[in-house]
Amino acid sequence: MRGWAGLLILVAAAPLQAVEQGFGRWQQEVSQCVLQLESRRIERCQGLRLDQRNEAVLRLSVLAPSPEPGLAQELTFVGELDPGSAPMRCNDGVCQVEAPMRLALTVVRSAQFNGRGLVVGYPQTTPASGRCELSKTQVTCRAESSTGQLWSAQLNLR
Repeated sequence: MRGWAGLLILVAAAPLQAVEQGFGRWQQEVSQCVLQLESRRIERCQGLRLDQRNEAVLRLSVLAPSPEPGLAQELTFVGELDPGSAPMRCNDGVCQVEAPMRLALTVVRSAQFNGRGLVVGYPQTTPASGRCELSKTQVTCRAESSTGQLWSAQLNLR
């Protein structure tokens, strides 16, 4: 009886482990950054976060101080991995980047958050086309909407 119970536990746990490997988050401190949010330029960033929901779609977010006191600005680029770019390796929700990585962008989102991490107002989500390139030391993203709105991020990583 004990042998069967142990085998059932192993069989039940194996698919769960495989599912966890495809998604998670990688976070990195930024030593230098320049963000362009339409007509506004920001030259200080608080960090970079890369979220992988599956092995093809990634969300790259940069957090920076907002010009409004007590708020933080988040600029997010969403896209698909280019063929030949490896997805992040994830274990228990924590990921490691397989650089270099290239994304073909489809959406840009801008949002503001208060000191408790709650969104203030409505996030602005815009369909856009562009590219992100990520290496072990740098990130460069540039996107443009069909109406000509431009967003970019140039980051040096620690």
